[in-house]
Amino acid sequence: MKRVHAARAGEVLSAVVMIALSTELAGCGRTLPPPTAPSAGNPPRVELPEAQPGDGVVVVEANEPSRVSLVLARTTAVGYGARGAVVVQGVQTRQVCSRTPCAISLPQGTVELGLQSLQNPEAMSSDAFDLKKKPLIFRHNLGEMSTHWGGWAGGLVLAISGFTFGTTGLVMTSLPHDEGTEPTFLGMNKTATLAVSGLAIAAGVTLLYLCQPTRRPGSSTTFELGAP
Repeated sequence: MKRVHAARAGEVLSAVVMIALSTELAGCGRTLPPPTAPSAGNPPRVELPEAQPGDGVVVVEANEPSRVSLVLARTTAVGYGARGAVVVQGVQTRQVCSRTPCAISLPQGTVELGLQSLQNPEAMSSDAFDLKKKPLIFRHNLGEMSTHWGGWAGGLVLAISGFTFGTTGLVMTSLPHDEGTEPTFLGMNKTATLAVSGLAIAAGVTLLYLCQPTRRPGSSTTFELGAP
């Protein structure tokens, strides 16, 4: 009977860990509010290129010097496993400006530009706008993509270690023993073993949540060149 109870307790403990880890992996990060959109007016002084037939001209400006790329295509792949879903996103781009502010000629229509700060590797974002024949000003406040893989990996190790410690302790403290003595694991009885295991799992999942990647989208203001 004791072995049956230990097996069921182990199943419950395993389910708790797997649900927590699946939630973290499937969530794949937090999204923070974007920065305030930049104001219009006072465009930078840059030389405008001559637009080819069917093209439009856009002056790109950012809140810090940035590299600008034209987003050509986006792809998304989703994989499912025992620990949850993993989403992998790919972006095909072509660099169109090495440093902002700059003026570029692009085909008219819906255009998506990606900006990467030249000073902060985590400052990056993209936005789309409609480009027409009349020159535009595209003013962008960069967002941010922050990763904390060291803390995230530490949380994962702590949660798995807590689970391993708990299941091993459950088995060891549920084995047949002499009457009048209480079985222990590393000097702890079953209650203490579960308590320590639970604390380790809770600490690991908390660290996973706090250190998950965060994404802050950028914000943009688009207006016609020469508009008030």
